[in-house]
Amino acid sequence: MQTALEIIGAFILTMMLITLVLKMQISTYESNIEATMTYNQQSYSELLKEVLRNQIKNVGQSVSSIDQAILQADAKTFEFIADVDNDGVADTVKIAYTNWWKIRHRI
Repeated sequence: MQTALEIIGAFILTMMLITLVLKMQISTYESNIEATMTYNQQSYSELLKEVLRNQIKNVGQSVSSIDQAILQADAKTFEFIADVDNDGVADTVKIAYTNWWKIRHRI
Protein backbone atom coordinates (compact mmCIF):
# COMPACT_ATOMS: atom_id res chain seq x y z
CA MET A 1 0.00 0.00 0.00
CA GLN A 2 2.86 2.34 0.85
CA THR A 3 4.49 1.95 -2.57
CA ALA A 4 1.17 2.64 -4.34
CA LEU A 5 0.85 5.92 -2.43
CA GLU A 6 4.43 6.84 -3.30
CA ILE A 7 3.80 6.11 -6.99
CA ILE A 8 0.58 8.17 -6.97
CA GLY A 9 2.34 11.03 -5.15
CA ALA A 10 5.25 10.97 -7.59
CA PHE A 11 2.81 10.97 -10.51
CA ILE A 12 0.91 13.97 -9.11
CA LEU A 13 4.14 15.89 -8.48
CA THR A 14 5.38 15.09 -11.98
CA MET A 15 2.15 16.31 -13.55
CA MET A 16 2.31 19.52 -11.49
CA LEU A 17 5.90 20.08 -12.61
CA ILE A 18 5.01 19.46 -16.27
CA THR A 19 2.06 21.88 -15.95
CA LEU A 20 4.31 24.58 -14.51
CA VAL A 21 6.90 24.13 -17.27
CA LEU A 22 4.18 24.32 -19.96
CA LYS A 23 2.71 27.47 -18.41
CA MET A 24 6.16 29.05 -18.36
CA GLN A 25 6.74 28.19 -22.03
CA ILE A 26 3.33 29.59 -23.01
CA SER A 27 4.04 32.79 -21.10
CA THR A 28 7.43 33.17 -22.79
CA TYR A 29 5.84 32.55 -26.20
CA GLU A 30 3.16 35.18 -25.57
CA SER A 31 5.79 37.71 -24.45
CA ASN A 32 7.80 37.08 -27.61
CA ILE A 33 4.72 37.58 -29.77
CA GLU A 34 3.85 40.82 -27.99
CA ALA A 35 7.42 42.12 -28.34
CA THR A 36 7.46 41.23 -32.05
CA MET A 37 4.13 42.93 -32.67
CA THR A 38 5.29 46.06 -30.86
CA TYR A 39 8.51 46.12 -32.90
CA ASN A 40 6.58 45.68 -36.15
CA GLN A 41 4.17 48.44 -35.23
CA GLN A 42 7.04 50.81 -34.49
CA SER A 43 8.83 49.87 -37.71
CA TYR A 44 5.78 50.44 -39.88
CA SER A 45 4.99 53.69 -38.09
CA GLU A 46 8.50 54.83 -38.98
CA LEU A 47 7.93 53.73 -42.58
CA LEU A 48 4.68 55.69 -42.74
CA LYS A 49 6.41 58.74 -41.28
CA GLU A 50 9.16 58.54 -43.92
CA VAL A 51 6.68 58.07 -46.78
CA LEU A 52 4.66 61.07 -45.62
CA ARG A 53 7.77 63.17 -45.02
CA ASN A 54 9.06 62.46 -48.53
CA GLN A 55 5.71 62.91 -50.27
CA ILE A 56 4.33 65.95 -48.43
CA LYS A 57 6.86 68.21 -50.14
CA ASN A 58 5.43 67.13 -53.52
CA VAL A 59 1.83 68.15 -52.77
CA GLY A 60 0.63 70.78 -55.19
CA GLN A 61 3.40 70.57 -57.76
CA SER A 62 1.92 71.20 -61.24
CA VAL A 63 -1.36 72.35 -59.65
CA SER A 64 -2.49 75.96 -59.52
CA SER A 65 -4.04 75.85 -56.02
CA ILE A 66 -3.28 73.77 -52.94
CA ASP A 67 -7.04 73.39 -52.42
CA GLN A 68 -7.20 71.47 -55.69
CA ALA A 69 -4.09 69.44 -54.87
CA ILE A 70 -5.43 67.56 -51.82
CA LEU A 71 -8.16 65.16 -52.92
CA GLN A 72 -8.73 63.26 -49.68
CA ALA A 73 -7.25 63.56 -46.22
CA ASP A 74 -8.55 61.64 -43.24
CA ALA A 75 -7.20 59.43 -40.48
CA LYS A 76 -6.32 56.54 -42.78
CA THR A 77 -5.98 57.97 -46.28
CA PHE A 78 -4.07 60.84 -47.84
CA GLU A 79 -4.60 61.40 -51.56
CA PHE A 80 -3.12 64.31 -53.46
CA ILE A 81 -2.02 65.53 -56.87
CA ALA A 82 1.65 66.18 -57.50
CA ASP A 83 4.31 65.82 -60.15
CA VAL A 84 6.21 63.05 -58.36
CA ASP A 85 8.49 61.94 -61.18
CA ASN A 86 9.14 65.50 -62.50
CA ASP A 87 7.93 64.77 -66.02
CA GLY A 88 5.54 67.74 -66.19
CA VAL A 89 2.45 65.55 -65.79
CA ALA A 90 0.42 65.71 -62.59
CA ASP A 91 0.20 62.33 -60.82
CA THR A 92 -2.39 61.21 -58.28
CA VAL A 93 -0.77 59.74 -55.17
CA LYS A 94 -2.75 57.82 -52.58
CA ILE A 95 -1.22 56.75 -49.29
CA ALA A 96 -3.48 54.48 -47.24
CA TYR A 97 -2.75 53.26 -43.73
CA THR A 98 -5.13 50.30 -43.60
CA ASN A 99 -3.68 48.28 -40.72
CA TRP A 100 -0.64 48.81 -38.55
CA TRP A 101 1.22 46.18 -40.57
CA LYS A 102 0.16 47.27 -44.06
CA ILE A 103 0.88 50.57 -45.77
CA ARG A 104 -0.19 50.96 -49.36
CA HIS A 105 1.50 53.58 -51.47
CA ARG A 106 0.23 53.97 -55.00
CA ILE A 107 1.10 56.43 -57.71
